[in-house]
Amino acid sequence: MKRSGSKLRTLNDSKNQQLTWRQGITFILSAPSGTGKTTLIKGLRAVYPEIRLSISFTTRARRPGEIDGHDYHFVKPAKFAAMKAKGEFAEWAKVHDFFYGTPRRPLDQCIRLGRDMILDIDVQGARKIKRKYPQAVSRLRNRWNYSGPSSRLSEPKPPESKSGG
Repeated sequence: MKRSGSKLRTLNDSKNQQLTWRQGITFILSAPSGTGKTTLIKGLRAVYPEIRLSISFTTRARRPGEIDGHDYHFVKPAKFAAMKAKGEFAEWAKVHDFFYGTPRRPLDQCIRLGRDMILDIDVQGARKIKRKYPQAVSRLRNRWNYSGPSSRLSEPKPPESKSGG
């Protein structure tokens, strides 16, 4: 069974049991540096370890404590340019004299296989992903408030009523 407009499909296995398949969900987490994105991602992955994290490519140098292939894929500018020319990035941007890019293949694979993925990317990258992957989820602000680096995420407060009339 396939419902129109839906990303759910029902398949039959060898024992004629129905299995439901869905597309993977792409979650875009985009906020300024120091706002707790890494902490939020670690917390989500502790509760939902099956969520994949996209590992971006970058031309900047590795910082102390960073691990190639875990924090980023660190590559030379020539390699990045070659990957860009081959269309291997779902999005890419130049930020502070360095290039950053989200690899297309793992993202497309997760969507196709029904696996969810988090992208930790900048605002320009988020816009590009939303244009190419309109089904990507990028708005958490309607559910949560954030008041700066020293605050915690909290449930939104109801609006104050204004007197007068």
